[in-house]
Amino acid sequence: MVDFRDIPNADMEAAVHEAFDQYSLVEDYNSFNFVCPYCGQMPNSEFKKPERKAYVYKDTWNFVCYKCKPMHNVMWEFKESHPEIFRRLMFMMYGKGGTTPQKRYERKYVEGAYQFKDGELVSLEEENDPDVQTAIAFCQKRHIREKVYKSWFVCKRDKRFLDKNPDGTLKLNAYGLPTGNEYGNRLIIPYYRFGGSWIQFDARDLSDKSKMRYRNYAGAKRELYNGDFIHFNKPFFMLEGAIDSTFIKNSVAVGGLKHFKSFVEADPNFLEYKENGVIIFDADEAGIDDLRTVMNMGFKWFDWSKFRNDNPQSPDFGGKVKDINEAVLNCSEFKMTPDGYVDPEFIMAHTYSAEAGIMLLNMKYGAPKKR
Repeated sequence: MVDFRDIPNADMEAAVHEAFDQYSLVEDYNSFNFVCPYCGQMPNSEFKKPERKAYVYKDTWNFVCYKCKPMHNVMWEFKESHPEIFRRLMFMMYGKGGTTPQKRYERKYVEGAYQFKDGELVSLEEENDPDVQTAIAFCQKRHIREKVYKSWFVCKRDKRFLDKNPDGTLKLNAYGLPTGNEYGNRLIIPYYRFGGSWIQFDARDLSDKSKMRYRNYAGAKRELYNGDFIHFNKPFFMLEGAIDSTFIKNSVAVGGLKHFKSFVEADPNFLEYKENGVIIFDADEAGIDDLRTVMNMGFKWFDWSKFRNDNPQSPDFGGKVKDINEAVLNCSEFKMTPDGYVDPEFIMAHTYSAEAGIMLLNMKYGAPKKR
């Protein structure tokens, strides 16, 4: 059965506009509303309000007219009335081509996925599993949307997942420690590629006792989180961590500044559409010169300096917020949309051009030191 959920939301939004803008379409956070192409009539006077009875809902991509059409996926509407849009989206879903407003560059990956053993990795859909319940509680505490975390996993910690030699003894590494089950008791956040496969992932410790809260799979090249789904022809946002990027539409996680240059070199879209790019790195003073380097490439910069933790229940009450997730939890000034994203207009209202951002950094931290 065809699963239209594999089509990126940004492409579905563009298709809805293409098909229905002519029917006095208006958009809000949750839906598109427009005059029904079948039973509606466009007003013959600019003073007459259009009767918008048709909707497309963003959470399900269902089309309905509350006067003449029962609810069904908008893709069937495209197939019936807009076959060119339907074919283009289908081609995109199956990776067979199609045209988009931006240029497409092949993204190269190093193959070699980590081999989780049978039963070691459990989907967060399995809500009766106690380890899954721990992982879900972690996600809910951080206000991560259910639709996001249900595509993640938890790695169980158990001696039966350790590697063994043919004689049944444990395999040891160069330090004399057992190998296997390296990501036990961690939340596994896959870096999904177009089509649903994944190799790279973040592994977040669920006990908060580890010296390394986050680990990445070292056996494969670093990848962009959401890299196959970014649209450069509209404002796009670059963050450090995968969890932070789940709160901002059309964003990627670059895993820190040291990886950023390699991603820019690998995909010319970054520089070609740099005027649309906004960098939102963690709000600490580390790597200020590197941040200047990013802005010297022409990217905009989100300024954290005005935002404070105003949640009295937080142990960091009164201090600066350091990342998007903390801001969502502990800063009431951060404006959210009803569907759980940071309001993009709010982000842009606190974003500086590359030139202004560099000037602000120089005023705040001093000019870059000569090396």
